[in-house]
Amino acid sequence: MYNIKFRAKDRDNAKIWRYGYYVFHEKVTPCVIGEVEKKENEEHLLVFDGFSDWNLPKPWYKCDIDENTLGQYVNINDKNNIEIYAGDILKDEQDRDWLVYAAPGGFCVCRVEEWIETNGNPIICTGLSELQNVAWTHESCEVIGNIYDNPELMNRGM
Repeated sequence: MYNIKFRAKDRDNAKIWRYGYYVFHEKVTPCVIGEVEKKENEEHLLVFDGFSDWNLPKPWYKCDIDENTLGQYVNINDKNNIEIYAGDILKDEQDRDWLVYAAPGGFCVCRVEEWIETNGNPIICTGLSELQNVAWTHESCEVIGNIYDNPELMNRGM
């Protein structure tokens, strides 16, 4: 089963990661005659389950997020069974760093050096949806951080 979920930083407390389902919401319907400020009309939310006891209704919560930190779970875990999200930085057995990023139709990985050298437009990408890459990631890579909490990892070893 494909598990669609996201993570992003809480807008009110940037130290907290929220996990759940992403919702983009326009607060009002824009009129063709008048202009509504686009940014003021947009909400970026994560919706997630709350806690309940046995056989009691389970509440839903929503959280305003920083949409610039939004990353989707790629349905692959690292060798330590940690979930991998777009924006994560992985280390392989040869101590090389890889960046996971969203790409049209899925997710890709590239060496951190390549990402930096090409200004975020790598020429060669490796799709994580391929079975060989699932095995490669699961067996030999581990999440060592992400580009939001650990930007220094983008310069590690350079």
